[in-house]
Amino acid sequence: MTTFTLFERASRANLVFGTTRGTLEVSDLWRLALCDLNTIAVSINEALTAETGATFLTKPTTSKTSILLTLKLDVLKRLIEVREEEEAAAVQATEKAIKKRKLLKVLANKRDEDLQTMTEAEILAELETL
Repeated sequence: MTTFTLFERASRANLVFGTTRGTLEVSDLWRLALCDLNTIAVSINEALTAETGATFLTKPTTSKTSILLTLKLDVLKRLIEVREEEEAAAVQATEKAIKKRKLLKVLANKRDEDLQTMTEAEILAELETL
């Protein structure tokens, strides 16, 4: 199922999620912490397991409730996936920024060392060009 289709189905079904914070719509879920999203997903997965039960049929019958629970679980899985990707990207960006600052500091120190090794005549000549 494509992401667009998933969220289109969720909006058409007017999905709401019962949480300890009250009833939330799909758009509200983006503001929750990953651990909260996981808690909701586990709860819905348990409800889905209880709803469908064990079956050995190759084509088990599905109720409207199990279809909605499956859709909710799919939405939550996608939200969790996106949020984990975003957090990983943020960590990577922070690490890159730290490394860049370190390299710029080292470069500045090297340039200072180069200036320190200049002769008095070289320093005066450089000052005249500025």
